[in-house]
Amino acid sequence: MKKDEPDGHFPNPLGENRLRRKVDHLELALTVQDGPLNPGFSDVHLIHSATPVADLPDVHLDTAFWGRGFSSPFLVDAMTGGPAASTDINAAVSAAAGSAGWGMAVGSQQAALDDGEAARSFEVVRERNPRGWVMANLSAGADSSAAARAVDMISADTLQLHLNPVQELLMSEGDRSFGGILEAVESVVENCPVPVMVKEVGFGLSAETVRGLLKCGVHSVNVAGAGGTNFAAIEISRDESGRGPVAPRDFLSWGIPTVPSLLETLDGCGDCGVVVVASGGVRSPLDAIKALVLGADLVSVTRPVWKVLHEHGAGALENYLKRWNEDARRLLLLLGATRISDVPSLPYVITGQTAEFLRGRGHPTART
Repeated sequence: MKKDEPDGHFPNPLGENRLRRKVDHLELALTVQDGPLNPGFSDVHLIHSATPVADLPDVHLDTAFWGRGFSSPFLVDAMTGGPAASTDINAAVSAAAGSAGWGMAVGSQQAALDDGEAARSFEVVRERNPRGWVMANLSAGADSSAAARAVDMISADTLQLHLNPVQELLMSEGDRSFGGILEAVESVVENCPVPVMVKEVGFGLSAETVRGLLKCGVHSVNVAGAGGTNFAAIEISRDESGRGPVAPRDFLSWGIPTVPSLLETLDGCGDCGVVVVASGGVRSPLDAIKALVLGADLVSVTRPVWKVLHEHGAGALENYLKRWNEDARRLLLLLGATRISDVPSLPYVITGQTAEFLRGRGHPTART
């Protein structure tokens, strides 16, 4: 898809800078390499079943939580919103997600709260997918009033609050105030009309962090581990201030890889019933199935979706998401499963550097 510069009238410099930053992020997300940390999926080994228990048409991806059924356990995670160019992007993603039965999270809506002209790029999501699962998105430091407005803007089913301290600290224009985050999250949870999910943006959640979030009453967490799109690399690439880190590698390799972060998160959640989403370096249906076998309830994907849309257009994206579902069904059959509910009992073995990390933190490296 064609990438346009932001247009329209933006009456405050902060809002204009935010919109331009979103355009930068979209462009760099296609060119900045994953990693350098390995998300860990290559160290996860599933056990092939040579005697499948069903026919492929009998394998289903439907799941349910929060009293609602879903035809697929996958979602397109936060990508963009605000700049004029993002209206077409969000429209295409929303339509494709709805057709494939995927959920979708919009990008941060702060730009639209600051300037109503940017709201159109978000409102189109609900218009193109009137019955699908749509998530609003704001910083975890947002207040309850902003949260309510963001949810109302797109008639959201869920509110996603993002944690991005690494990214903010590496932005020359980024936030430097992080005190009171948990108090802010708790206030939003208490007042929000829809379930609240808290996610990282690519540096992972630890068990300790998750336990703190659970005390705030959150309904869902998204691990968003390291090893996929690297927002430290993106912000370092954007920096023109000359005040960036003296040793960029320290930040490029920062974070908890996705597989360890997922098991950390599951340990932090225990049996509390919180919905756990795996993301960060999920690049194929096999990665997604591995995350589900390890214990995730849902899996979210961003970069592969944006790449297909950018290079091949909206029609190709819809086909891609449907083929992803079909591959997931094939993989379940080869694991001896017919439903998502069968997955938590399937065996796995974790090896390599990921296993070393997990042993050091006291997490399991196999299920037999």
